[in-house]
Amino acid sequence: AVSVDGIDPGRRVWSTDSLGLAGAEPAAILREPSGATRAAHTRVFVVLDTSAGMEEHWAALRESFSKLPADAPVTVIAADDSVAHFAEPAARTVFDTIRPGGGKDNTVALLSALAAAGGSAGSAIVWIHAPQPVLLADPEAIAQRLERSFARVPIHDLPLAPGPNRVL
Repeated sequence: AVSVDGIDPGRRVWSTDSLGLAGAEPAAILREPSGATRAAHTRVFVVLDTSAGMEEHWAALRESFSKLPADAPVTVIAADDSVAHFAEPAARTVFDTIRPGGGKDNTVALLSALAAAGGSAGSAIVWIHAPQPVLLADPEAIAQRLERSFARVPIHDLPLAPGPNRVL
């Protein structure tokens, strides 16, 4: 048995050092999880897919968004026939204004969110979507914008159903 002082045995993972990273002597690599805190995002852009695959989730999303704090720094960007921005407090009304249907190009809405985020630190994008089985636009522009931005803007990909995602 291996015993390492100060580390909870239920939280450690170890493996034999088969690559010899510890030197010539046989050794083990020990990995211990640790917590980290990250500052909250100061601006959140929600890219909302409005394709037909979102219909069954619309009511639950409406309810979830109604529970956002009044001062939440959220802008909803609807991937509809044309891209529409809904900043607080209008972000809550997107579910009453737009109905899901058909197939929608989410690439343009993601690019719009990246442009709105402006590469500023503290911004994040949350993409809520149904499966994306068909590419309607070249997603290379998204990769280029991410590569060329000054600050890294994370895109949190949140599919609401299993299926292909050809966009990201």
